[in-house]
Amino acid sequence: MKAGKLRVILGIAACTLLLAGCGVNEHGNVAGGSVVSPSPSGAPSESPVPTASPAPTPELLTQEVSVYLTDEQLLEMIERKVTIEFGSEEELLNKTIEALQENEEPNQSLWNGIEILSATLNEGIATIDIQIPDESRLGAPGEMMLIDSLKKTLFQFEFIDGIELLVQGEQVESLMGHVDLEHPLQRD
Repeated sequence: MKAGKLRVILGIAACTLLLAGCGVNEHGNVAGGSVVSPSPSGAPSESPVPTASPAPTPELLTQEVSVYLTDEQLLEMIERKVTIEFGSEEELLNKTIEALQENEEPNQSLWNGIEILSATLNEGIATIDIQIPDESRLGAPGEMMLIDSLKKTLFQFEFIDGIELLVQGEQVESLMGHVDLEHPLQRD
């Protein structure tokens, strides 16, 4: 009797092994033709993954430029040297205008309170769009110095042939009502 039970158990085990082995062929396909997806493993995929190559960064240049401020009494212009890092002529233009707006005690920037809406460079013409708050408006001598400080600062660059100064996108006859404005401003 014991031998009979042992034969039955061995028979069941043998059938189970046979049935388990019949479902998969050598190529990993299930009998019936469908493909079995490989089980996920910790190994990285061998297929190349396209990566975005970083855009080449332009090499930054450094240049010492002059910006022109005024003394406390608005009697004379004072030259201040600043070092600017830039990647293009338009970036040099924008950073120079930012430097022109900075006060350096005791000297003052006439451009400090004026909002620069945009500054672009196209075919040698620097177009600067500004907004002038009431508290930044000056009398005739101050307006003349404001324009002269911009011209002296920007015309130091050979790539600037003219300056188109706009107020809120519009050409105006005068910035503050005292000095006629050329369109564009030219080198003296």
